[in-house]
Amino acid sequence: GDNIKKFREESGAKINISDGSCPERIVTVTGSSDNIYRAFDFICKKFEEDLQNTPTTPKPPVTLRLVVPASQCGSLIGKQGCKIK
Repeated sequence: GDNIKKFREESGAKINISDGSCPERIVTVTGSSDNIYRAFDFICKKFEEDLQNTPTTPKPPVTLRLVVPASQCGSLIGKQGCKIK
């Protein structure tokens, strides 16, 4: 909990981690865009730090999934999918 507590305080974002009852856990980050960017920056830097501190131990790749409301996907995809081509 110390890392997440620090990330919450320094980013200003609300960060919640689901319980550990399954192999993948859901990290939910809520706040203003700037707060969310800062929180994800802290999280990604922590992953990178962990990889650098244990170079001989193979680590599985980290996958981040972003869940976006359908009403906001149009702005990401663009007209006729032009932004994802």
